[in-house]
Amino acid sequence: MRAIVLFLFVVCWANPVALAGEGNGVILIASDRAALRTLARDEAASLFLGMSAGRGAIQGVMPVDSEDSELRELFYQILLGRSRNQMRAYWSRMVFTGQGKPPRSLSPEELGRELALRPDLVAYLRSDQKLPPGTRTLLVLP
Repeated sequence: MRAIVLFLFVVCWANPVALAGEGNGVILIASDRAALRTLARDEAASLFLGMSAGRGAIQGVMPVDSEDSELRELFYQILLGRSRNQMRAYWSRMVFTGQGKPPRSLSPEELGRELALRPDLVAYLRSDQKLPPGTRTLLVLP
């Protein structure tokens, strides 16, 4: 019994998705003025991996990362199944080979202002957070 409890503790400690629990997913948001109305999961993955050039509806859309490291890790774990270190390695490789650069990171306060000014941005929040004024949900990730 003790071994099972220890195992579950280690699994939950190492997996931010397990810690998130139900109801604490992530939502992708954009300005109300954005041309983009919805976003499919594969489009979101392409967008946040820097593969949006020439890809239909997401062409010209810019992703924005959160400065909240726990939220960022949860987002990439849910969307891509990748850890913080895997994403760091991915972006190091992309930058080194000249194939791209990581999304800009913004604080929650900056995020609301930037989304109001730039309809071409897509960002993410915890599903239990209040949407900034003038934004709408594009995709819900459980």
